[in-house]
Amino acid sequence: MKKLKNLIKEEIRRLLEMEEDELTGGRLNISVKATGGMTYDDIKPGGKYYKWAEHMKQAALTLQKLTKNKIKFIKIEPYSVYNGPYAEITINGRSDKLWSYGPNKKQIYYIGGLELSGSLDLIARAINGDYNVAAYTKKIGDVIRKY
Repeated sequence: MKKLKNLIKEEIRRLLEMEEDELTGGRLNISVKATGGMTYDDIKPGGKYYKWAEHMKQAALTLQKLTKNKIKFIKIEPYSVYNGPYAEITINGRSDKLWSYGPNKKQIYYIGGLELSGSLDLIARAINGDYNVAAYTKKIGDVIRKY
């Protein structure tokens, strides 16, 4: 249990790191580079967000493997230039979506219906029945959404 708590503390610390510079005074440094929706052309090979879409596909396939097919990858769908593409998945046969927290935070994921947030490893452990991890991944999501 102590190892799990340390793992979770480390994960939360990593997720909450903030860029500091003279202008932001320690707040998140976010710049808007585009507006509007994302199209299927954006996530096709050669598209502006193709790498992000491929990253999400690989993340979903990794979760599929880590959960021994409790999660199954269906397809990638475009959404917006802010939230990115998402992976349409099923969890034990029920439809859901896998998101990343942004183009610069692709190692942090969120499953909407279950409200699980964190690394692929933590999410997989929660899906596989580690209820202590499941509770912490929901708390991670709550903290991240405040920023």
